[in-house]
Amino acid sequence: MKITDEKRKRFGDLAFELLEARGSRLLIAVCDEPGDVNRMVRELLKEFGKSGRSLAVSSAKAIQGRPLSTLREVVQPGTVDAICIRGFGDLPPTAKEKLFSELNFRRDALISLGIPMLFWLTTSELGRFIAVAPDFWSRRSIVYYFTETKAADLLGRLFHDGSRTTVKSGQETPISRALKGLVSAETELMECLNRKASFSLPKADELIRWIKVNVEDLRRECKNGRQIEVALWLWNMTHLDYDLERMLDALEGQHKGLFEYLYTDRNEVVLHLCERIPTYLSSYLRQLEDNIRKKQWVGLVSHVRALATRKLESMAREVVSQVYAEPADFEWLLQREEGHAGSDFSSSNAFAHSAAQDLESWLAGASDSMPAVFSHEEGRMLRLLYSSSLRPKALAKVLGVPDGEVVDKLRSLKEKVRLFLASTG
Repeated sequence: MKITDEKRKRFGDLAFELLEARGSRLLIAVCDEPGDVNRMVRELLKEFGKSGRSLAVSSAKAIQGRPLSTLREVVQPGTVDAICIRGFGDLPPTAKEKLFSELNFRRDALISLGIPMLFWLTTSELGRFIAVAPDFWSRRSIVYYFTETKAADLLGRLFHDGSRTTVKSGQETPISRALKGLVSAETELMECLNRKASFSLPKADELIRWIKVNVEDLRRECKNGRQIEVALWLWNMTHLDYDLERMLDALEGQHKGLFEYLYTDRNEVVLHLCERIPTYLSSYLRQLEDNIRKKQWVGLVSHVRALATRKLESMAREVVSQVYAEPADFEWLLQREEGHAGSDFSSSNAFAHSAAQDLESWLAGASDSMPAVFSHEEGRMLRLLYSSSLRPKALAKVLGVPDGEVVDKLRSLKEKVRLFLASTG
């Protein structure tokens, strides 16, 4: 396990909770590496030993079949201050689900034991645990993550088997179709204008018309309630995630700490773009003909990138002004590398992992902060998808909407989650 400051803090929080908690607490720790689990359990035993307290360690194999009576035997009155159970991966799938079900059924009796209980699960086990033991899950105290959530993995678990929606990742949507057509027309137009010997006015007029058609399609999508999706698409096309990551890699010490938040939370900038997208599209159209006359580059993505960069810069300067007496001394560090604009956005960039981690943390109940790009209805759907394996008809019944409508909502939601996670897979 790569020991980051965040993971150290998380482990410290977990140790403190186990040591200081009084009475019943149902805690869950998520880690995908058995070796890391063993190391952290050893460290917990050391911490308990230093404090003169007792931590009992048991395994899923040891408690399967009769978890309540086994744990009652372990937890003799006054002899154990906390208990942790690990090794669910050592059980066959059927036995594991049976144990999850038994823990769900015996949840109140387990709580009556009166001590903190820590359950170690992997990411995949957590999903099944939530589905099989929903009542136990609802009684949990806190969830600690010691694993990196990958965007593609989270997307796959939310829309796991294709039975909920027929939309495939990367399938063309009205927004992607309009942006693809727009960028293609912009490129062809600039080539046409720079081709003096074979310049064609009808061709140029047709390309300008096609640009306007695609911009109008984007404006229509905004009017139809997909403004945030348009903003997410455009943000991802600017490749600013890549540049922010590169900027942070080049910083050291205090500067890195100052600007890290710009990278790990882009929501403020995306929402800023979302609010202004209709205005941006209108100003782009107004500038189009003037730019053509001057033979300047015509590019919506470049236009949006410049606006997003200005917002990032104002956020950066606000932070700097709280540290330095002369904010004017701060030189903006985000510089664009020539030739990068056409490269593919990487679904493995660090921000995608951070976004996935934040989203799953909220879905699992470890955080109260739902990403602001999702509506309350979308948030409710996401939590249902995360914690259950409901088919469309059952999901429609829970949500109180027609069957056909829920399928459309799922298609739209999957695309929005994909965009939020900046996943191209």
